[in-house]
Amino acid sequence: GTIVLVYLWRGLQGRALRGAVVVSVLAIVAMAWRAAVRAEAPSIPFPSRVVAVAGAILFLAADSVLAVDRFRRPFRVAQPVVFALYWAAQTLIGFSVRM
Repeated sequence: GTIVLVYLWRGLQGRALRGAVVVSVLAIVAMAWRAAVRAEAPSIPFPSRVVAVAGAILFLAADSVLAVDRFRRPFRVAQPVVFALYWAAQTLIGFSVRM
């Protein structure tokens, strides 16, 4: 989260978005952290734990790509990459609950 935020910071100069981007990064990092903590819970079936962490990591990656595209350096394939990562993340998170 810190690396992404540092990379984005220059692209946020003069923007009122800095606070919102910081809050967003903190929220997504907290989600990934909680998924990692959940992965250590012995009361939760192993496959569910692994799938939840994988989903959280993909969600973090999707949001990072989106933020870089919007605030730092736009690139052509950002939209399909974000959609693929986002839907894969949501699918894995959903499967982790069903397990």
